[in-house]
Amino acid sequence: MTPPLLLLALAACGANPDTRTAPPRTKGRASRVDERFTEAPALDDGVLRAGVGSDADDGLRTAGGWAEDGEDGLLVVRPGTTAVLRFELPEALGRDPVHARLVLPIGPNPSGTRMRIRAVLDDERPPGDVTPAGELAVDWVLDRPLTDAWASAPERKDNVSRLCAPFLRTTPDLSPLLAGHPSATSVTVLLEGVEDGGSWPIVDRVEVEDPECVGLLSARLEVRPTVRSALAAHEMLGRPTDDGVTVSLLSLVDAEVRLVSRVIGGESATTEPVALPAGRPVHVPLVVGPNASARYHVEVRRGPDDAWEAGPDHSFHTRRPSGQPFAFTVTADGHYINMEHRRAWANVRLLQRTMEQIGREHPDFHLDLGDTFNGESYRSFDATDDEEMARRHLAVRPWFEIVGAGAPVLLALGNHEGEQGWRAASDPVPALSARWRRGLFPNPPGGDADADGPLENYYATRWGDVLIVVLDPFRHTMRKPHDLDGHPGSGDRWDWTLGEEQQAWLRRTLQESDAPYKLVFSHQVVGGNSDYGRGGRPQNENGSYEMGGTGPDGRPEFPERRPGWPQPLHELMRDTGVTAFVHGHDHAFVFDEPLDGVAYVTVPQPGSADYDLGHIARSGYDERATVIANTGYVLFRTNPQGKLEMSYVRIRLPGDGIPRETAFQHVFEPRR
Repeated sequence: MTPPLLLLALAACGANPDTRTAPPRTKGRASRVDERFTEAPALDDGVLRAGVGSDADDGLRTAGGWAEDGEDGLLVVRPGTTAVLRFELPEALGRDPVHARLVLPIGPNPSGTRMRIRAVLDDERPPGDVTPAGELAVDWVLDRPLTDAWASAPERKDNVSRLCAPFLRTTPDLSPLLAGHPSATSVTVLLEGVEDGGSWPIVDRVEVEDPECVGLLSARLEVRPTVRSALAAHEMLGRPTDDGVTVSLLSLVDAEVRLVSRVIGGESATTEPVALPAGRPVHVPLVVGPNASARYHVEVRRGPDDAWEAGPDHSFHTRRPSGQPFAFTVTADGHYINMEHRRAWANVRLLQRTMEQIGREHPDFHLDLGDTFNGESYRSFDATDDEEMARRHLAVRPWFEIVGAGAPVLLALGNHEGEQGWRAASDPVPALSARWRRGLFPNPPGGDADADGPLENYYATRWGDVLIVVLDPFRHTMRKPHDLDGHPGSGDRWDWTLGEEQQAWLRRTLQESDAPYKLVFSHQVVGGNSDYGRGGRPQNENGSYEMGGTGPDGRPEFPERRPGWPQPLHELMRDTGVTAFVHGHDHAFVFDEPLDGVAYVTVPQPGSADYDLGHIARSGYDERATVIANTGYVLFRTNPQGKLEMSYVRIRLPGDGIPRETAFQHVFEPRR
């Protein structure tokens, strides 16, 4: 039996609900150039960072002499050459730094497999005259050469030139080269080509003139003076349960961790020490009891004879019982790596501001709807090896840790995570993405499985009066529907699918739940108004495909296209009392008029300093939809009266308008 239509209460405030143009900007396109910001925001993580100070502080020494700043902006290290990089240290090193490494932008077509690294501290001679003192050195062996797939792929406007967005590579631990110099203020690092090696092109001090990618590239030295600063992934919560959470961490050095927790009003408890092997994600369970508000902090040390280093206190709440009010937040389409490639620091600062504001909401959990890590980056810059995939996931972690140290982070997969079914048999991206996503962002268990266990690509969890269901429209889509970077697609939107197994699981999950509110989340619709899966509420006149069951001419095709399936996705949600289908992908906020009681909501980006409408113009939304430009997040809150409130909270940078604005509100009643 079809439930009656949902009673809706709508209140729009602070913005015109029909806004379809972004506010004017006078500072250029912030996603490419913004003169207010010339570098990335600093992270308060205890790491000492230094870049090459000037063109005179780097170069290449060969048999033919000294080339200041290298040759044509590249330091091509090969047998018989030495690249020299001088860094002014921002503060004293400490006597024995825990970890140190170089971060190098590796240019096109490297073939090197081995490099020797030496260091000279506080040498006042010109870099071209510096020679290593003593024989202490670190050998760097590149186990797997950088693939040239990214270099041979066609360029895109989103990713600009190869030199603008090189892959980054990190050296082994260089702390032995820096130890014993507590008052050092500068260090000169020498990178020597080894006889049995090839060549290493290092992009250094390149001023990119292309307006799509303006900014400075440089080698960077990172020094981590404490064990806590050696955490490349600090504490972040995930995988919430009735009585606890999972804390995920990653250390660059072998260490130990323990968790100290206290239920509010109770006594403290300390877990047994857990090993943190260098470079491997570790999940530490933290059990505090059902319906508990608790505080915790992390303590780390190198070994049993060392003192524990304590991190800051954080608070969280375990899964709520029915009837208890709570709040959670939703973002989508961060596209961090695209912003990094373009040096779009206004966007990154806005992302940071958004996540800080989300933290002030004190949500019980935060849900991100994908296009987060960009393992697939338009194929031109796919992360086709393990180190690059790890780097992209680690690069995004700090922004989620702002919220996730005190609220579990849940994920949905986006198309740019690269875990599509059509890729799984042909390239390494899906497996690499799944490995690092699960390691650094543990979801509730569920979904498909591989040799390492559940893929956590789709799952459901009950929180208070709300059932949260997260879908994956990619893993079972075995034929690519859309064209991309010269790789043609089928052009058939019926190829977008949840797959029969996931669809059957969804049916059981929705039918068996008695939650007053059921919210279904996905990165995008399953079909949509374009081959790329855009749009929101299914529209039969354009074809609704697996969402609504019609083909491009509006003719019902579901029985022949999905033989044996009971009904299309929208009808399933209608008949099981789903409150809303919430997705991203189109880069703006949209509230579609409910269809059969099911609302369709599109989530904005968290860091778009253009404050634009993203892909809405070509996404085919109904003309009655409320459309509001970026940037911000969606806040869901259950109130003491048993209603579910939804708000679009817009966030802006200083000088760009109202810093925090409730641009749209809607109140849902329980469906009967």
